[in-house]
Amino acid sequence: MDFKKRIITQFLIMLSTITIITVLTMSIISPISLAIAHAIFKVPFGSSFVFDLLSFIIPMIITFLGICLYYGKRMADVLFYFLEWIELLSNGAYEIPKFKNKKGKTPRSINLYRELEGRLEKLTNKLRENQIERQKIDQNRKDWTSGVTHDLKTPLSYIQGYSTMMLTQKEMYSDEEKNEFLSIILEKSIHMKDLIDDLSDTYQFEKGKISFSPEKNNIIQFTKERIEEIKKQPSALEYVFTFKSNIDALEYSFDSVLLKRAFNNLLINAINHNPPKTMVTTLVYIDDTSKSLVIEVEDNGVGMTSEEQENLFNRYYRGTSTSTLKEGTGLGMAIAKQFINIHQGTINVKSSPSKGTTIKIQFPL
Repeated sequence: MDFKKRIITQFLIMLSTITIITVLTMSIISPISLAIAHAIFKVPFGSSFVFDLLSFIIPMIITFLGICLYYGKRMADVLFYFLEWIELLSNGAYEIPKFKNKKGKTPRSINLYRELEGRLEKLTNKLRENQIERQKIDQNRKDWTSGVTHDLKTPLSYIQGYSTMMLTQKEMYSDEEKNEFLSIILEKSIHMKDLIDDLSDTYQFEKGKISFSPEKNNIIQFTKERIEEIKKQPSALEYVFTFKSNIDALEYSFDSVLLKRAFNNLLINAINHNPPKTMVTTLVYIDDTSKSLVIEVEDNGVGMTSEEQENLFNRYYRGTSTSTLKEGTGLGMAIAKQFINIHQGTINVKSSPSKGTTIKIQFPL
């Protein structure tokens, strides 16, 4: 029975109850009221049909109105209770108000609206959860904005400082020192480009303007090239990268631009959140059970807590898995997940503190 039918049924039961009570009450009161009316007005019994009729009907009407007012007040109390509840929700107070009568008990009349009460309670709890989540996201966004502002200033200060040194005091430095300065400038400029790319990708994705142009290519060779490319970056020189695959070649339809960004973000994340000498291994294989292509990026670094795993792919989250945390927007992993999802793929993380991290990607075959 749906909600509307239950309400109608309850109202019919209540109306029947009022009618029965009225009839039973009048069967007792009417003879008494008739006798009292004849005694007061000194009218002989049976002498006036109209008088007898009014003496019978008027008490019945008064009794019926009294019973209706009694039940009406009980029903009105419940309606005002729900109105108060809705007003609290509209004012952003996601709380369940207490509904008690003068005796401190919950009136039975609320049972008529028990299903409505249950639905409002679910709505209140859901709105409260959303409010907490929204506050958390807002705080993360504020922290993220502050962090990104700092992260943009930091590489700029390096670039400005080293370029000024080379321009004003270039005779003081050897060729080896100049090359070191140039390497730092290059590294910081790459980092700034990554920051801007992350911001651009996020904006484009939110506006639904991401271009998806899949083409068939050798995804095994493509993955291997991404690793070789990352290994050449200055920030990756102190890390050990390996590639393993039991497949030499596999033609797969994918967008090379989007997947390159996704893989780069995954590998850079392993660099940014692990100390030097960390081993980062990429495994590629076919899972016959799920009929999918699996790409795993695993490291033997510091690992992550359960909270960091839950928030890893959330936008604006900047993990704190090491005390030597490097700059980052907190968008990289969220972007990687979005680009993988566009390919109908899935991405999951498995990690433990001090035991490394494994990122598992699966693409349907």
